[in-house]
Amino acid sequence: MVVGVGIEKIQTVPAVHFVGNEFSLIGSFGMDRDDIRKVINHILNGELDLSKSVTSVIELTEINQGLKNLHEKTGNPVRIVVDMR
Repeated sequence: MVVGVGIEKIQTVPAVHFVGNEFSLIGSFGMDRDDIRKVINHILNGELDLSKSVTSVIELTEINQGLKNLHEKTGNPVRIVVDMR
């Protein structure tokens, strides 16, 4: 699922980096392809740990409430992960 607005076509690194390692690119703002690639490489190399910034994990059925919480800043959300299992 991709949610966002932009003027450029969305391009990412090869899908094997996401599927094989269960990583997700949730979004970016003000970054170009090279910046995103650098961030992903930092994550893959263990140099950037995003787990501490995850404030909650929700199920896909809870997505509307999760987006509402982000919009209204309910519970001080930093990053909400959607578990799609």
